[in-house]
Amino acid sequence: MKTTLETSIVGISRTGSHIVGAGFLVSKRYVFTTSTVIMSTLDIYPEKINSENMPEQPIYIDFPLLRPKKRIIARVVFWLPVDADQDIEDIAVLKLENSPPDKARPVRLVVAEDLWGHRFLSFGFPRGHDHGVWLSGVMKGAQAKGWVQMETPGAGYDFEPGFSGAPIWDVKLNGVTGMCVGAEHRRSDVKAGFMIPTTQLIKAWPTLAKEGNVHYVGLRQLQKQLIGFFVWIRQLGLPRHQVKQLEQDAQQLENCTDVQSIRHTHRSLI
Repeated sequence: MKTTLETSIVGISRTGSHIVGAGFLVSKRYVFTTSTVIMSTLDIYPEKINSENMPEQPIYIDFPLLRPKKRIIARVVFWLPVDADQDIEDIAVLKLENSPPDKARPVRLVVAEDLWGHRFLSFGFPRGHDHGVWLSGVMKGAQAKGWVQMETPGAGYDFEPGFSGAPIWDVKLNGVTGMCVGAEHRRSDVKAGFMIPTTQLIKAWPTLAKEGNVHYVGLRQLQKQLIGFFVWIRQLGLPRHQVKQLEQDAQQLENCTDVQSIRHTHRSLI
């Protein structure tokens, strides 16, 4: 049985030419990739790009692991170009103009804080490999910018331009924890790359939290702690109206899907 990693991967190309970079399906009609991939695909020069100048040309994608060579037209609907002065950059969202293959499935996205030591898998399209190749390695910590460092020790493929925009599948968490965005090219003895974590993808394009299949690690544990706290407060014999308000708050927590909001509430109460 294929994972949602395999059923979500897309190759991005000019019509009738080689695949330039990768992307991944996050909902029925939306695909994430990097703005770098779009610029390379459309031969756009960096000096002509800004956050308000979103490309209007059609993009061609396919699902190589499902139906290779069947092109689907997509267009850019969200755009954050490369900008080293910004904390969040190099993100593009495409909307498909046609339905994806029947077996295509949106990827399972995971939000987690501690990824150190987690093994990862990815799938990209280095030059000359339009059928794609696999990449594996180990995650490290986050930079000051928030990008997560990854390393690929030993033999095997390293991070190359064709991996830009590829999903990073966390083996332990069984889902995608980010998108490949860059590699270390200044030192030939270092096999390292970087990913934009899912938290930044959601912050950049909040629609992802509603459209995507997002899972929050540690969410249920925080919910249980807070609900237990409310039960304890109720046992102190507070006035009826205050108990009712606490019960309403507890119900909201049970239905909440935003781990950051829950963590903030947890810390403020304690």
